[in-house]
Amino acid sequence: LDAKNMSATLGQETFDAVVDKGLMDSLELEGTAYVSKVGSVLDEVQWILQPGGVLLIVSSCKPSMCHDNLQLGRTWSVQVEQIPALPPRESVFDYLYVCTKAGANGRRATDNGLEDSEL
Repeated sequence: LDAKNMSATLGQETFDAVVDKGLMDSLELEGTAYVSKVGSVLDEVQWILQPGGVLLIVSSCKPSMCHDNLQLGRTWSVQVEQIPALPPRESVFDYLYVCTKAGANGRRATDNGLEDSEL
């Protein structure tokens, strides 16, 4: 399955959740092509996720580098949790990115789990 072209194989809005461990980190090694390749993958994930669906990413990419790329023009909220990295690693922490796709009404989820219209 080509993560940059999942829509060729998978139906639109068919998954409640998608988990990534390692793909975003491996794409980071692509250098200048990183932003476009990650963007393609994220657009495809958003396409296959149902409204309210969640993309979970475990990554060593620091929020200062990755958060904006995750959000860029997408209708999901992004929350970040710092988690301890397992040894032997240079970094002390990894990060869990929780990207929640907007609900059926197009509104983004908020930190408390309610959509904007429910506040």
